[in-house]
Amino acid sequence: MTGSQSNFDKIIKPEMKIGHYRIIKKIASGGMGEIYLAEDTTLKREVALKFLAERFYKDTNYCQMFSKEAQTIASVNHANVVTVHEVSEYNNIPFIVMEYVQGNSLRELMNLRELSIKEIIDYLFQIFRGLNAIHQAGLIHRDIKPENIVIDDHGRLKLIDFGLAEFKKVTEQLSADSKSGSLYYLSPEQVNNEPLTRASDLFSCGVVLYEMLTNQKPFSGEYEAAISYSIVNELPPPVDKLRQDIPEQLITVLNKLLRKDAKQRYQSNAELFEDLQVLSENKSISKSQLQNRLWISLSVIIIVLFILNYTGFFKTSTDINKSNVLAILPFENLGNTEDEYFAEGVSDAITTNLAGLGELKVIARSSTIKYKDNHFEPAQIGEELGAAFLLTGTLLWDKKNGNVRINTKLIDVADNSYIWGESFEPDLASLFSTQSEIAQKVSSALKVAITESEQIRLAVEPTDNLDAYDYYLRGNKAFYRSWYEEDLEEAIRMYQEAIVLDQNFAAAYAMLSRCYSSMYWENYDLSQSRCQNALDFANKSLDLQSDLIEGFLARGYYYYQCLQDYN
Repeated sequence: MTGSQSNFDKIIKPEMKIGHYRIIKKIASGGMGEIYLAEDTTLKREVALKFLAERFYKDTNYCQMFSKEAQTIASVNHANVVTVHEVSEYNNIPFIVMEYVQGNSLRELMNLRELSIKEIIDYLFQIFRGLNAIHQAGLIHRDIKPENIVIDDHGRLKLIDFGLAEFKKVTEQLSADSKSGSLYYLSPEQVNNEPLTRASDLFSCGVVLYEMLTNQKPFSGEYEAAISYSIVNELPPPVDKLRQDIPEQLITVLNKLLRKDAKQRYQSNAELFEDLQVLSENKSISKSQLQNRLWISLSVIIIVLFILNYTGFFKTSTDINKSNVLAILPFENLGNTEDEYFAEGVSDAITTNLAGLGELKVIARSSTIKYKDNHFEPAQIGEELGAAFLLTGTLLWDKKNGNVRINTKLIDVADNSYIWGESFEPDLASLFSTQSEIAQKVSSALKVAITESEQIRLAVEPTDNLDAYDYYLRGNKAFYRSWYEEDLEEAIRMYQEAIVLDQNFAAAYAMLSRCYSSMYWENYDLSQSRCQNALDFANKSLDLQSDLIEGFLARGYYYYQCLQDYN
């Protein structure tokens, strides 16, 4: 035990009172100081008290910086960042009062078992969401490591224990970090005592990601100097040599996080989130794993096909009961580029109509959007999405004549044959009924029964104001484009314009609710009024149309994003 730790043990003891906090026990020690579990006797809750180490609290300048940064951290309100309740001092020793997070640290989880790729990607998203909130507050965490990442019993992750304030000397920092285990997670610029940026935290995240994937550190050495040299100069062992099921996109993200030059890492959270979004949509299998599975599957299939063919097991196609899983690909826009949103809106509307039919399973838009403007074989799309059928289409908005030309094709993935296809040329006033007609004809071709209540729902038109619908589709385009603040704000403006033109436009209220929930979730606006509006608009949409799919989805996102009520 170090000298500062001994001093703390003499000063702070179980059951003693510090203000309205009753000390329960010490729960952690580190280079920065000591952390104690305590009871807030006023609010009757458990909290964590972090006291600054003696070698720092005797430095007046450092204490001032510590206090200022701790106050800034207290302003960060995010589900993936530990909440700081108060900044105070006891016997001239500064301390901060933090939320006490019950759960296992990421280190403890890694020691128990190997993390799955799915878990790792989920944790990555939560880590970077928390970091985004910290960085937007103008802070740098400085001490990202598995010990400072806690996951509760519901899988919620929180970043804890900031490395508050700059160390005056790199030798002091390295010494402290070697004792706390943080040295392995320092960025090259931290080791070289250079100015830190957000990219410094990202490098540390890269080290954590490497360790989650392999259960070993990327940079090592017998001595502090050797570890520091490795961080600054050496490349880690290739991660795919240590674990075979890592998706290529995840390796790309990892390599960019671990770039030695901070300018070559991700320069914005938006850029990083884009790559993570692609990763989340393609996370199930690595290239090597796919190749291995394909070879094994092909070998097994050839053997099985030979046996079944030999025994006469095969029956005609009419005897096969195929699964009713349908993927609706984004319709191709044959008109002007600025009409892209309109083509997407029509295919989305057909998707929603078909998704409401009980016997039919429809793949979500977020999974099919990646096939937009790409020419994939139906068999490949079907295999990747688990769909037996594909609906494709083209759309040309003839503004001069005031009509829309829609060509649709329903494809059986198994043999790339057309089950149904038809062309439609409605005027704008008949667009909604045409979208419903397409949904009904697809369900008929797939022999999916439609109930009377479903028939009634399909007949409901979202609005009788085409200008309002145009604004609604423009809002959808902005909303689904990204989770950037400017896109959410544009979507909000479009939905508001739609509602001004039609105050009974239920779907527009639902999407406006989702925008408000997203503004809160992405940390752009943490006001309670934003959340209240999200709930009010979701309820308004369901008041107007009680069976509206978008309305239930909006209410679900309110509970998830605003309340973090995952149950």
